[in-house]
Amino acid sequence: TLRTVLRRTRELYRISQTIGSVRTPDEILAALLTSSYLTTVSRASLAIFTAPFDGDQLPLCEISAAWNKAADLTLFVGEQLTLEDIGLLPPYLHDKPIVNENVQGKREFPPSVRRRFATLKTHSLIIFPLMARGVWYGVLSLHFKQRRAIKVDDLRHIRGLVDQTAIAIDNIRLLSAEAKARHEAEDHAGRPHRRRGEAAA
Repeated sequence: TLRTVLRRTRELYRISQTIGSVRTPDEILAALLTSSYLTTVSRASLAIFTAPFDGDQLPLCEISAAWNKAADLTLFVGEQLTLEDIGLLPPYLHDKPIVNENVQGKREFPPSVRRRFATLKTHSLIIFPLMARGVWYGVLSLHFKQRRAIKVDDLRHIRGLVDQTAIAIDNIRLLSAEAKARHEAEDHAGRPHRRRGEAAA
């Protein structure tokens, strides 16, 4: 209905404005989770690939931010996991979300992965590729404690929010890389001066 479309448009605008004003992956994730379409999420995490995804050499995924509704569950922030660990199976698609309504019943997952999801009390899982500048660089995972059958229109709306998230996370990564390169350049430029000063002393 028109009312639903207007509500989604307002929400997309509000959350996009918030995401654009924050500075850390945790703050971006928190802003995303204010969506009225994500109230049943039990866990959400942002995972960044440790190397470019080229299909031949599969990267690991490092959890850069996470949130659990249950405070006693592990966040796994900073840990490096395999693609299977986070719920990805071949063929690896980056052009659409992966919806798994029953991860415990997914026999393609090895027992260790199913145990991890059982520990997190995950029943259903939606994985969104994080894309920016034409590069697939990570994933956003949404976990649900109950079986979740999501409507196509709702999924499309959430994907719009995730696209904003992907751009914001990529901007943070670019700024961090630029700051690191500048620091290294300044440090390198200062070394000859230090050596001359030491020699003169």
